[in-house]
Formats: sequence, structure tokens, C-alpha cells
Amino acid sequence: MTGRPPVDPPEPLRIGVVKPQINDARIRPGVAAALASALERVSLVFTLTDVDGSALTEIGGTFDDILLWEAWQVHRDQVTAHPEHYGRQTLRLLRAASAVTHDAYAAALRRRDDLLPAVAEAFSDVDVVLTPAAPFTAPVTTPPVDTPEGALEGLFTSPFNLTGDPAVVLPCGRDSGGLPVGLQVSAPRNADLRLLAAASLIEQALAL
Repeated sequence: MTGRPPVDPPEPLRIGVVKPQINDARIRPGVAAALASALERVSLVFTLTDVDGSALTEIGGTFDDILLWEAWQVHRDQVTAHPEHYGRQTLRLLRAASAVTHDAYAAALRRRDDLLPAVAEAFSDVDVVLTPAAPFTAPVTTPPVDTPEGALEGLFTSPFNLTGDPAVVLPCGRDSGGLPVGLQVSAPRNADLRLLAAASLIEQALAL
């Protein structure tokens, strides 16, 4: 897609793990078990290093005000004139977005910018970082934004919508119901090709 040739993965590949996210009590048991098994398989091939991912958690707290305010600016007129053009859950999300003030949005942007250097520090000694993709497997329908499940849906992925760091999710197992579980692999900003090269190696380790 870039028109550039693939790059070789770093040698040796340095992999960081954000243990507090992997061990988050809000992750469903079946997902937690699949993640633990995946990390064990990866550790047979690569050395895993604990990294401080607290800034990822903190920056995720700015996501809602940024996303919702921007979404409302784009969709406000259409939601007002033709609400029937939206699915029920999407319309619910956008109507909730109308309550976010510009002051809240501006404050969230400032907080995000303050945290970006700390997020970058998480990658200072590793090439990629492993975190969960989601705390639960695919639900029957999109969880409403104002429910506990809706609040948790982007718990581990939303930070990378804010930082610009590339991330990819690899299938790493299944829960007790047979639904797939994902392991998220992220890298520093502008390291997209290096991330893909590393993800290919991690994918091979997950197949063991």
C-alpha cells in the first residue's frame, strides 16, 4: 500500500508487555486465559520485558471527549435533519456526543499533548509493545456508549487513536465460546513497516 519495500524486523526483536493491562480484572476470564497462553507461546521464542504503560491508560481517558466532540461537528446537521439515516446505536452515540462542550474538548486535547512524551517513553527500550485488544470477545451487537460494556470496548485500543502510534491486532486464541481473542502489537510513531515485520514474527510464535 505504501509503495515501499518491506523492512527486516529488528534483530533481536525487543518485545515489551504492559502487565497491568494484560492482568486487568475487567478482562473476561476466557479472554484472560487466551492472552496468558499467547504470552507463554511468544516467550518461548522471544524475551519479554515489562514496560510502564501507565501513560497509555491515562491518555485513554481523554478519548471520549475528543472523539465525541469531533464526531458531533461532522454529523450534527445530518443527525438533526435526517436521524433515520443512522443505525440505532450510532444515533445514540452521536446524540450523547452533542453534550460534550468545546471547553471539555480543548482540555482533553491539552491533556493528550502533555502525555504524548510519556507514551513515547514506553517504547524507549523495546521495538514493540504487547497489550490486549479488547476485554471481551465480539458481542451480538455494538455495546451502547453509555453502558459498562460500551465504556470498556475501546479500553486498550483507543490510546492509539490519540497518539498516532501504529498498532495491529493478531488472533491469539479463542474464549470458551469459541470466539477469537486478539493480542495488540504497537510500535512508535512512523514505525509502521517495522511493526508489520515484527508482527509477522510474533504471529509465527503464536502458531506454536
